[in-house]
Amino acid sequence: MSGSAVPPGDEPRTLAEKITWLLENAFPAGGGPGGSSVPSDRQVVQAINERAGRHVIGHTTFWKLRTGKTNPETGRPYTASDDILQGIAEFFDVDPRFFKTRSEVVGQVVESLRFLRSVHNGDITGIAGRGIGDEGLSRELLAFMNEVLADFRDGAGAEAAPGPGTGGAAGTGTGNPGPGRERPH
Repeated sequence: MSGSAVPPGDEPRTLAEKITWLLENAFPAGGGPGGSSVPSDRQVVQAINERAGRHVIGHTTFWKLRTGKTNPETGRPYTASDDILQGIAEFFDVDPRFFKTRSEVVGQVVESLRFLRSVHNGDITGIAGRGIGDEGLSRELLAFMNEVLADFRDGAGAEAAPGPGTGGAAGTGTGNPGPGRERPH
């Protein structure tokens, strides 16, 4: 593969394809670690673990991810934790969302737009963004907040709604997510 733009429809889709594409395109000839054109699995893993200051991934795990090996327990390709994806993203200097599937990104966009519509409609008048990274609120958290808002609009949570000035966000006042709901982490 060359370093040129990827034609629409030819972009890498699987985690293995994305890692391979980055390995083949992220380094100019001789620009990889140690002057090589493409870093080895061990070089990538060493750099990831050094940046993290701890063991995040081993070279065998990286090899399984890079080659798309199938997990015999699930019959599907091995998957990576968010820590591993973050480390790989930092190594290649790309946004970690590059490694998500389109459906994950689409889902996050949909939930974000639903949430923004609630803000625009006045259903939410303020939100504190403590600890939110560059990636923004997670799809799960946005879906949870949208569900809570829908319950309040439907009257299901009206009795628990905090009064003005109580500091509650979207009627969650006490931090209790309500019956049958578990707060996303």
